[in-house]
Amino acid sequence: MADESPLAVIDEATKTVRTDCEVGQIQYKSLAECLLNKLNQWGNKEILIDTESKRKWTAQALRQAILHVANVLVNEVGLKKGQIVAFYCPNSDYHVILQIAVLAAGGVYTGCPSGLKYREITSQVLAIEANYLVCPQEYLETAERLRANFDVWKVIVIDAEANVKFPHANILSFKTLLRLKETPDVLLPIPCEIGKDLALILPSSGIKGTPKMVMRTHENMLQICLVLLHPSVVFFDETESTICYQPICLPLGQTVVWSALMTGAKIILQTAFDAETYVTLAAEHKVKTAFFVPSHVDAVIDYSISLKKDISSLKHIVTMGSHFAEYSANRALIQLKLESMRSIYGMIECGLVTIGPKKYRKPKGVGIPAPGVTVKVINPDNGELVGANQIGEILVKSKSVTPGYYKLDSSSYFDAEGFFKTGDSGYYDKDGFFKITDHYKEIIKCDGQQVSPEELEALLNAHMSVQESAVVGVDDEKHGQIPKAFVILKPRSSITPDDLDDYVRDQVAPWKQLRGGIVFIDKMPNTQTGAVDRRRLSMY
Repeated sequence: MADESPLAVIDEATKTVRTDCEVGQIQYKSLAECLLNKLNQWGNKEILIDTESKRKWTAQALRQAILHVANVLVNEVGLKKGQIVAFYCPNSDYHVILQIAVLAAGGVYTGCPSGLKYREITSQVLAIEANYLVCPQEYLETAERLRANFDVWKVIVIDAEANVKFPHANILSFKTLLRLKETPDVLLPIPCEIGKDLALILPSSGIKGTPKMVMRTHENMLQICLVLLHPSVVFFDETESTICYQPICLPLGQTVVWSALMTGAKIILQTAFDAETYVTLAAEHKVKTAFFVPSHVDAVIDYSISLKKDISSLKHIVTMGSHFAEYSANRALIQLKLESMRSIYGMIECGLVTIGPKKYRKPKGVGIPAPGVTVKVINPDNGELVGANQIGEILVKSKSVTPGYYKLDSSSYFDAEGFFKTGDSGYYDKDGFFKITDHYKEIIKCDGQQVSPEELEALLNAHMSVQESAVVGVDDEKHGQIPKAFVILKPRSSITPDDLDDYVRDQVAPWKQLRGGIVFIDKMPNTQTGAVDRRRLSMY
């Protein structure tokens, strides 16, 4: 079958790359209007299952619940247009309902990954001046401290029964909202100035300096919806089921859930990744397309074998968050008999930047620019454009790119043409396919030379005793920075740090040697998106 995927177009004059297809015009007045309109198309089709509570929702019931809660938020809770609601809770069907209801009521959604400590969540809530907080009962003590000490007006407990009595009148349960009567004269969803009004404020990954709060307008999000529905991108159809374990307070989880809602696919929500449960659900619901953090693919294959579960329905894998090791990719292709394996590259600030074509059985880098996205690569030292196969900093321009960071001067993050500086290094080949090589924030500068952690990690990972590795730069008075490695060994390995050091020393230039040492660890720390958390490693 011929590959009908779009082609990348390289403009030699401007040294920019885009696809040869358009995304069309935005037709909606808000993100909520788009999602609700799409839900309305699917009527009584079952579209959402919450694995924790076993609750099931048809598209129509889900839409009605969203509009009911939005009405109550406006009339009973007092939510005003532009006010910020911070969600501090795991995945659930109620989270999905309340998330879209906040948007429909004109509010602004922000997500705090569940499990943050009081100091961490306080920092985020204060940074965005959140007016309302949503949390489960297990985090109520933290929420009550925030309500009492800061200007958080009300707390909504998402998993409490309607008859639970709380210590303060400004704490109420989500089930109470479901039971309150609507006021009929409210026009929902609230119309927005899509290019100006905020839909979401999300914490950045912190690649460039300290974590910042990223503003996402309704136009940003509607553009992302257009891209997700584009024939060259669309992940699901109405006959499919998919599992979402990625946090829906962050972009990857939102991509999975909103893509499914818009295309009529059934969503099975997990609170977190558990390989055994995932395999059982995938077999039961005949999952055809799955989103994974690359490190989870091997676990799914292993459990499908040990549990003797049939997951042969799985034909398409989409990966994001970190590099997909070639061994694991090949194993998945062979073991699962996949028809396609697509890598996507994106950022909280930019949305979807590049994506692999549908017909590629094995990822070729991170694909070509998504429809409506223009990408260029510059020399970070002088700002000059570079051409194909030349590594530099990747810059992105599209309607999905953030206008900036909340209450920060963001001008330095954009160039004179309005391209966003990603802080990622990479290049495109002669066909317009991109490869991410590193992050400029992570590049180690030793003796005035640039050292790529990824190069050293690839060398370490090639050793027969190494299962996984990560390399970070540590400050050094003599050399500026020196590389330090953290290594997980394979079972029953007897190699020593000195042996590995000798192995690396024999194959790299002096400034790339692991002068910071080699530390053996049992588990690699990860960020919420599944990437190695180098910030935490650098503190060890």
